Amino acid sequence: MPALRQGQSGLWLGDDGLPLCSLIFPNDSALGTGSTCALLALAPTFSRSAKAVTAPFGSWQVTLTNTGTEPVVFDAYVERDDVALGQNTGARQSYFEDAWYDTSGNIGSFVDHPDNPTPIRRSGTFNSLSTGQNTVSVGGIRRHASPGAHFARYSPRKPDPDARRPQRAGVKKVPDTLAASDDNPALWGVLGAGSLSGSVVRLAGTSSAAPQEARRLINLP
Repeated sequence: MPALRQGQSGLWLGDDGLPLCSLIFPNDSALGTGSTCALLALAPTFSRSAKAVTAPFGSWQVTLTNTGTEPVVFDAYVERDDVALGQNTGARQSYFEDAWYDTSGNIGSFVDHPDNPTPIRRSGTFNSLSTGQNTVSVGGIRRHASPGAHFARYSPRKPDPDARRPQRAGVKKVPDTLAASDDNPALWGVLGAGSLSGSVVRLAGTSSAAPQEARRLINLP
């Protein structure tokens, strides 16, 4: 795909003339003048419908070039969807690749170690991006766990275990507050109301921690 500059956008088509991916690179973002965010959107790589447009699967490489004279610090995020509860489609989520990034699943792999040179970090990851003036971000913890093991594995920690890395001004990389999203290390998730009267369902993830903080804020006098 050809390079685009700030203030440009583009749509790229496949051999069949259907769109595969698009890029939107505005001059300014919702944060105001002096900041921007480029959005690169890909079509799904698989569909059960023969008429659906799909992009090539595998590794995608994105190249950024600084044409100025000053160094630039930027953040890159992958926004992905989870499979709906109760379904097993075999779909894989998008993720960043780096030789130094620990994807072993071992206990230590869930912590950002300062001596690891990988630019991929678990701190600074969020359910979604937000640009509100009074936005509150909520991380997940385990309700019952030993000291040092109380963070949910899928949540950024507070304080940041790798706080020395460069950071853009005005960007939060740790949650504002924390709430329980797992009962304990062996029992992930917390109980929430089900769709049927009187039923409950176990929900895991920071999406179950955020409503607890929202209720606390609403109950404030």
